[in-house]
Amino acid sequence: MAHSRKALIIGAGIAGPTTAISSNKPASTPRVFEAWPYSSGIGGGLQIAPNGMHVLAEIGLADELICRGSIAESFDFYSQSGARLG
Repeated sequence: MAHSRKALIIGAGIAGPTTAISSNKPASTPRVFEAWPYSSGIGGGLQIAPNGMHVLAEIGLADELICRGSIAESFDFYSQSGARLG
């Protein structure tokens, strides 16, 4: 008798969905949960460090991401009031 294993993944940032995609074994059922019920529209992108790109390459998603993404020439952080932080 085969038993289905369930994986509970908390967080839908880059690591949660990547973990779910990489655990595509037939006997597992990953479920991803996120605390935020909707996107608030803040922020403008997702930056993935080289180690993250290595993980995405391992599961076959790096090339697609490279085709759809762009290289950031600069990256600025602002406070909620609009002051430049760095």
